[in-house]
Amino acid sequence: MTAIIVSGPANAPITLDPDEHRFVLGAEAAAGALLIPLAGRDGKGITVRGIVDQHTDLPADGQDVGDVYIVRSDGLGYVWTVHGWPPAGRGFVVQGPPGDPGRGYTDAAIAGNALVFAASDGTSDTVVVPALVAAAEQAAAAHESNTSAADHAEAAQVAAGAAEQSAADARESIGQPSDNSVTTAKIRDRAVTADKIGDQAVEARHLAPRAIPQDRLASTGPFSDWGNTKADLVGGKVPTGQLPAVALTKPFRVSNRAAMLALDVQEGDVAVVTGGSDKGTYMLGEGSPTVFESWVRLNAPDDAVSSVNGQTGTVVLSKSDVGLGSVNNTSDAAKPISTATQTALNGKVSGAYTLVVQAGAPSGAPANRITIRTA
Repeated sequence: MTAIIVSGPANAPITLDPDEHRFVLGAEAAAGALLIPLAGRDGKGITVRGIVDQHTDLPADGQDVGDVYIVRSDGLGYVWTVHGWPPAGRGFVVQGPPGDPGRGYTDAAIAGNALVFAASDGTSDTVVVPALVAAAEQAAAAHESNTSAADHAEAAQVAAGAAEQSAADARESIGQPSDNSVTTAKIRDRAVTADKIGDQAVEARHLAPRAIPQDRLASTGPFSDWGNTKADLVGGKVPTGQLPAVALTKPFRVSNRAAMLALDVQEGDVAVVTGGSDKGTYMLGEGSPTVFESWVRLNAPDDAVSSVNGQTGTVVLSKSDVGLGSVNNTSDAAKPISTATQTALNGKVSGAYTLVVQAGAPSGAPANRITIRTA
């Protein structure tokens, strides 16, 4: 900061104009006054602290001298001094006048071999792209090549049809060789192999009966395995010894359910359970033999009763099983009497009595009177 000392015939006051933000030398200063500037300490520049919308939004206090705020509404910058903020409209210019409207691109499209960019002001710019030109030329060439290829393919198809017809004509002209025209002496060993014969080159209708001996089919070449593994017929039937095991039913005798579920069996095998509550005959159906539900119980046609008093298999009944637990199996002569009857009999008079029926009427007695007297 620089200090100013005035020396002269009169005092010359220096004041700060708050409106103009400058120092003013008073008019009282004589013409012969001497102004002596003295260098002071370094000052501090301005510091932009922020931006506000209106002049009324400037901070009221707490600012340092030299702090600057920019007001958006008038585009001016305001410097804080010892007197506070300058009045509205008295700041320094920090925002210039508006420039020309901007221009940007809003869309782009391909037109032929160029890119057309639509601008925001309604105009457009066109840029020729070499890659699009080359792509268009290549597409045209590809189309021409495709057309040529289609023509060649059609010609090849026609040629293939002609070749196929020629081959058919050749087959018809060749026909079948006559008997004995091809002999062993005319064909060298391995002259005709499987890889030299195309599919269906030799059809069954072209082979004469017994053209290939049976012993050759069964002993050599790929037919040997077939000949050794085929089933033979005996009287037009396949022997049981050549039937697979699954075609035969095998019975098994076991003592209980657990033993039946442990059998190594297959579908159709039969298990006879000889004891326990599961006693009976079972056949294995679909499912695992270790699961009881896979076994189907077999009942004979005359099995009218499946159980008696809860018993199956060999049934042994007692009198209690049929509700006769109090019945004694004795003869009529040995049948006992009840306790009540025996008590009543014990109370009767002991002795022997004779019943006498007299013929006629006794004296002084009614006719046909029965007299019972003591012996």
